[in-house]
Amino acid sequence: MLVPEVEQTGNVSWTSFATTPEKAERVFRNITSSSASTSNPTYTAYHLSVLWLHHMQSEAKNAGYDWIAPHATHDDVEDEYVFEWWRGERKLTVYITIFNIQIIKVWGSNIDTEMQIVIDPSRRLTLAAWAWLLTGSAL
Repeated sequence: MLVPEVEQTGNVSWTSFATTPEKAERVFRNITSSSASTSNPTYTAYHLSVLWLHHMQSEAKNAGYDWIAPHATHDDVEDEYVFEWWRGERKLTVYITIFNIQIIKVWGSNIDTEMQIVIDPSRRLTLAAWAWLLTGSAL
């Protein structure tokens, strides 16, 4: 099982995925702009999750938000990476497969009125989800 490593400081460790932040940003844009498919096996869910996590961390820090290291898990059957963050009653969960990225915001126990799901989020929605987690309001 490969899960992107997160150092104690909360920074993404690039020891298991050799790249630079600048290259990661370019590759992330290429992956997300051309829909991922099985005909393009160059990128795996692992690569996409590392790139997305770095993108999320960079966007948060550039916007002046603190970074919190996520709880990260991997589902071998679905080849899905899951990142979770908690802040009080707010929970932010991100599911990443080679086919899509799904962000789920939860702020209570009623899944009909206290949960929001976003599929294939844009950069703005990613940063808005982070702002919501930390402050309780979106950008």
